[in-house]
Amino acid sequence: MLFNGIFARFLALASDFVDYNDAFNAGAATIYQREDEILNYFINRATNAATESLNSKIKNFRVQLHGVVDVDFFLYRLSMIFG
Repeated sequence: MLFNGIFARFLALASDFVDYNDAFNAGAATIYQREDEILNYFINRATNAATESLNSKIKNFRVQLHGVVDVDFFLYRLSMIFG
């Protein structure tokens, strides 16, 4: 793909300008591992916003209950409210 080649060249050029910093190398390794997911937005305009929104709603629901004691009942309530 066009984006893959451009992305790889950008990282290669950027690594030449950095003084081989461990933080940069760790970041570059992460980007290489997640390259398909990162480029998916630019190719398909697909994001995980819906998933993040649902995750936020579940966290907010859990906070309103002041923690979860009975996991089975919590999952039941989640399925009834958000299902």
